[in-house]
Parts: sequence; C-alpha cells; structure tokens
Amino acid sequence: MRSIVITSRKVYLSLLFILLTFSLLLSFQYYATVIYSKPVSKPFEGKYFYNPYESYNPKTLKANFHAHSVAHYGLTNGSNTVEQVQSFYKEKGYDIATLSNYQKITVDRNNLNYIPVYEHGYNIKKVHQLVINAQHVSYFDFAALQGKNHKQEVISLLQHPSSIVAIAHPKFMNGYSAKDLVCLRGYKLMEVFTRYRPTTSLWDSVLTAGLPVWLLANDDTHDINRKGDAGRRWTRISSNGTSADSVVAALRRGCHYGVSNDALSHDLNSLISLKVIGNNIFLKMAGKADVIRFIGDGGVAIDEVYLTDSAHFKIPEHLTYVRVEVKTASETIILNPVIRYDGKSLPDVERIPAIKYVETTLTRLLYALVSSINLFLLLLYSSSFKRWLRQRVALPKIQWPGLNV
Repeated sequence: MRSIVITSRKVYLSLLFILLTFSLLLSFQYYATVIYSKPVSKPFEGKYFYNPYESYNPKTLKANFHAHSVAHYGLTNGSNTVEQVQSFYKEKGYDIATLSNYQKITVDRNNLNYIPVYEHGYNIKKVHQLVINAQHVSYFDFAALQGKNHKQEVISLLQHPSSIVAIAHPKFMNGYSAKDLVCLRGYKLMEVFTRYRPTTSLWDSVLTAGLPVWLLANDDTHDINRKGDAGRRWTRISSNGTSADSVVAALRRGCHYGVSNDALSHDLNSLISLKVIGNNIFLKMAGKADVIRFIGDGGVAIDEVYLTDSAHFKIPEHLTYVRVEVKTASETIILNPVIRYDGKSLPDVERIPAIKYVETTLTRLLYALVSSINLFLLLLYSSSFKRWLRQRVALPKIQWPGLNV
C-alpha cells in the first residue's frame, strides 16, 4: 500500500510539473498580446452600388486554395503526396490548385503562375487563416485559447502587400464567432463553402455590419481518395491574367464566385453576367436554374425566381447589400454581394486597428506576473532552491503538493 501511495504521489507531482512547465511556456507566448482599439463599423450606405462583377468575363479560372498533402515528415494531417494532389485537381479541370499545408509554403518550380498558399495556425480551437500568394511563413500563434485581440495580432502578422488573408473554416470548432469577425480587420476573404459546412450565416453577419468581405469556396481536402472530400467545391475567378498578382487583384475586387456540388466535380451552371443599372440587378446564367434567390441584410431571402436562366431584381431602399444564390440540381452557386457605397471607395477592412499602448503594457505586466509565479512554483521542485529559500526567507513551514518548504 505504501508503494502505491508513493507511486501515485510521483505521478501526481510529475503531471503537476508538466502542467506548470506548459503554463510557464504559454505565459511567455501570451506576453506578446497586443490590445487593439475597437474598429468602427456601420452598415453600407450611399446612393451608388458597388458591383464586383462590373468587369466580369465569363471565361474564368477554376481554383481551389485549400488542400493538404503529406508534410512535416507526416506529422500533420495529409494522406497524399504533393504530386498526387496536384494531378487530381488537374484531371478535374482546375486551373489553380494550390497546396496549403500548415506553416509551410509549397513551391512548384514547373509552374511560373503557381500561387503559394499556406494555412496558418496551431491552436487548440482551430482558429486558422489562409495566406494566398504568401511571401513568407509566420510561425507565431497563441497556442491555447484566443480572444479577439489575440486573433487580431495573428492576422496583423500575416499581412504582406502582395498577399491576401482569408479566414479558414470559421465554424469549425466555433473558432470564430460573428462578433469576432465583425471586430477583426486585416482579412478580405472568408471560406463560405468548405467541407466543414457552409458559413453563410457568419458571412451575412459580417456583410450586415458593413464589412466588404468576399467569399471563397475551397475543399480543404486532407485525402483525395475520401468520398466527397475533394473536387466538390471551387472558386471561379474572373482575372485579367493567370499570374499570382492578377488573381489576387481579382479576389480583392470580389470578381469571383463560389461553387459547391455534392455529387460532381464539374460545373452544371455558370455566371454569364451580373449588371447593375440604377438600383436594378440583371442576372444572366449559362443554363436554366432550379431557383435563383436574392438575399439581403441579415441573410433574409427577399425574392426567388424558378426554372429560368435570367432574373431581374429591384433593390429596395432599406437594403444595404444584395447577394445571389443559384441552385441547379446538386450544385449551389453563391455570388459576392452588390453593396451600397458613396461611389468612391469601399470601407478598408484590411487596415489594422490602432494599438492601445497603455492597455497593452498593463496586460503584458499581468502576464509577466503570471510567469513569475509559475517560475517560482517550478523552482520549489528544486532541492537547492528550497535550501536557499530556508536560509534567506523566514517563513513558516508550508505544504505544497508533495513538497515541504
């Protein structure tokens, strides 16, 4: 019995030591916390309408920006080689098929127009981002829980003039709430179609708050042989060219749309044009759709038309944006919204909010205090430190789990 008690105490003390060590390391990491000013947002307004498809050309590029291969010696979640993944998407007719492995940029030296992408994030809540046309990898993240300021700090470190940042699978493990996405800045895209279920409700929350954030449709495949995991979602981009800069510019304008198909890897329908004349939207599709739906503020469906390849919608004065969903058999197409604005420019959602230096300093002092307490508790495990403490500090004998000081 005595040996069992001693063994249990050793196990307990070992686990406590690991917990304290992990807590100390995290407190050092969270010392990098920055407190940001709360950005001001208000619903879109103005007598003009921004049409992301004003320069649209129906000859589009089929793209997937989110796929994983074997990487980091097989330690991350990926089942296929880079060559297998790229070959799969090429066979499915994708013009752009990038690898977005965690914290790693895959380089394709045989493709001059290859767009480097990586998925950032290694925290427990899967708060991840995609960096499209990435120029470098940021290895910093807050590994445990993240508040809005932590999420904002991470996004700020991902920015580069040549890149564009997208929110990855925002609903997965509830990594992002609607409140988070409305307060965050520095991202321009959001995965609306992903294998982790559509996130149109979050997207509508962002749009209703007055943030011109565009959609992405990605597979986020980890195994091309898994049924329904690959070749089911894609983004159609109307770009002026095939270079990375041209594609990023088109994504930044919103001149693209998302496609999701539960059964097939090819298009059943496609966008021919979306024109805005005055406060009227004129939509033309390549084929007859089962239903064309016009959706406004709060994600509320305003109007629907059936069994047609074209539709007209007059924008009421109370709507700040209108987006279109097109359903054709197993395929769903979602377009970026037509937005009210002043005729000059849209709100800049990629500008990082100002830093609150006093609050940041106080927060870091708090983390420094936590680190000091953690370090002191860890030192209690050292016999030499206990002797030193007895010699210099007159303290009553206290009990710490399994330790006498």
